Amino acid sequence: MRKIWYSLLFVNLTLVSCVDIQKSQIEKQAIEAFRKSYDKDNNIKVDNIKTVFYTQNMCILHAEDNDVNAPNNVEYLFITQDGKSYEAFQDLSEDSVFVSEPTLKKISKGTMYENMDFAEAIFFRAAHYINSYGKEVGSDNRDFWLRIPMKTGFWELCDNIDEFGDKTSGKYLRLIGKGTYNDNYTKDGSLLALLFINKQLKISLRLVEKEKGIVEGFGGQVKFKDGDGEIHEIPFLGLSSKEYSVFDVEGKKQKEFKEMIEKEGILSGIATQGGGLFEPNKTHFKFTFNLNGLKKALSYLVPNLAKDTMQSDETDAEDDYYEEEIDSENEIEPVQITREDESDSIPDQIY
Repeated sequence: MRKIWYSLLFVNLTLVSCVDIQKSQIEKQAIEAFRKSYDKDNNIKVDNIKTVFYTQNMCILHAEDNDVNAPNNVEYLFITQDGKSYEAFQDLSEDSVFVSEPTLKKISKGTMYENMDFAEAIFFRAAHYINSYGKEVGSDNRDFWLRIPMKTGFWELCDNIDEFGDKTSGKYLRLIGKGTYNDNYTKDGSLLALLFINKQLKISLRLVEKEKGIVEGFGGQVKFKDGDGEIHEIPFLGLSSKEYSVFDVEGKKQKEFKEMIEKEGILSGIATQGGGLFEPNKTHFKFTFNLNGLKKALSYLVPNLAKDTMQSDETDAEDDYYEEEIDSENEIEPVQITREDESDSIPDQIY
């Protein structure tokens, strides 16, 4: 009996030792990368680093920076995949990626990760955030797509928010793409492209220059190359409401655009703004979306949608859009993307 007890104790100690080694390795890599990246990007060092969550290939750290003017609490995300490491950080807030299990259970209702276990859901949130706002560790490479453990790809199911800040029953899909912009003053500036699909399957686009904020007043042709390599020229119209900068696919081209994105795969887009008499500064945009997972994502948005199609009733629900709050004083700060803090009509939060 004593031999059995000693054997069990040995196995238990061995397992604990392996877990400690696993944590030690991923934690050491994450802390080292965090210190280097944060210092490089902000010229500020971080202190009081704490590991709040880890798995074999992911580590989440919380820390304080020592900015004497405005000290911040910071969340750092670190994921390894296929022999490479990826990272992102943001100010620690209620929108942080890591939350407690009770909080996660509450906020996950109606999301794509609602039925995942705790570790999977945290990975889902972290990977989405890094895909949108992060980079490869040790470089400026942002041209990557971390794999996410479900068949919806990089699409997000978001809630409409009413004027009181409460969630409504309305939902929409959002996809964040990456790219660059070039103008007379900026070369290869960082660009985010956002694609929105509402329950009426109406499609809209937003472009965000990281250094300058939302691209306003855009309207015209966008040239796309779809997953089969075919070229499409799709006209986009600026919304009639000047305070929002979301561009609708021109009505007659909605069908063509739907058929184009149904192919999934990588969708590339190029567009130009300005260059006319009253706006001589011409800006060139280049961006890509990873459309994989669209069909599965649509099943969350419109459960009764026919398989393998984006055809629905053509009801023009009056701008049942997807509006997002924006803080004009803080336009380029990322917002935690899995909390879906969007309001009720047109997206006006940059991310």
